[in-house]
Amino acid sequence: MGAFRWQEESADFGGISAIDLAEDGVRFRAIGDRGFLVSGQLLRQDGRITGVRIDHAAPLAGIDPEGDDRNFTDAEGLAWAEGAPFYVSFESVHRIARYENANAAPRRLPPPLIVRRGHANRGIEALAIDAAGRLFALPENAAERDGPHPLLLFDDAGWRIFATLPRLGRYKPVGADVGPEGQLYVLERWFRGPLGFQTRIRRFEITATGPAGGETVLETPARRHQNLEGLAVWRDAAGATRLTMVSDDNFAFFLKTEIVEYRLTD
Repeated sequence: MGAFRWQEESADFGGISAIDLAEDGVRFRAIGDRGFLVSGQLLRQDGRITGVRIDHAAPLAGIDPEGDDRNFTDAEGLAWAEGAPFYVSFESVHRIARYENANAAPRRLPPPLIVRRGHANRGIEALAIDAAGRLFALPENAAERDGPHPLLLFDDAGWRIFATLPRLGRYKPVGADVGPEGQLYVLERWFRGPLGFQTRIRRFEITATGPAGGETVLETPARRHQNLEGLAVWRDAAGATRLTMVSDDNFAFFLKTEIVEYRLTD
């Protein structure tokens, strides 16, 4: 459905790591590597993205981007549903924060044990909330180098490994969302050095005993898109499922911030 180049005048704009959309596919929230929360609307013509209107852009509550250590502000994952608290995961200083609203002070959730002693760049990259309000999380790297990806669940008892997702190839999970039919979509990235980035999305059924299936619904060749890290799944007016993704430019001149969108045909 297109790839929109997202540009803003502010020097603070960039590093967008995650995005979530409202049910209308217009209103959005996104977070960046420097701890900024951006919300607004995606402008569309004939269903395709033609622009972005920002209504709010400010550091997440509890973060001072000028005074905080850079490692403290590295926001990576976002899970947001309208009318409910939203969650942000941070790398380097591994933690997950719950915000009642954009201006409220965060309540810090204990980091999952699996990432407490992990590498600074191997924390929780992907967050997702289902219709029951359950919070799911995926670390960027599995506990074992070649092992499956642990899917974590946070509930009243704290964190637990809900299930494991089979590792296929050299992809790593970087984004996730629960779609309108309750399926878990996982955005995976394979960095191929000079060949660029390659993207894949797998879809899982969430059952009482864990995810099932794992159908690949999208796989792109290298360099088709930028460094896609954030994923939002929603249903358009025609009833089709859409996959909206955002790329992280890492504040590097050779990367771009893009909003990429696909429509599933099944």
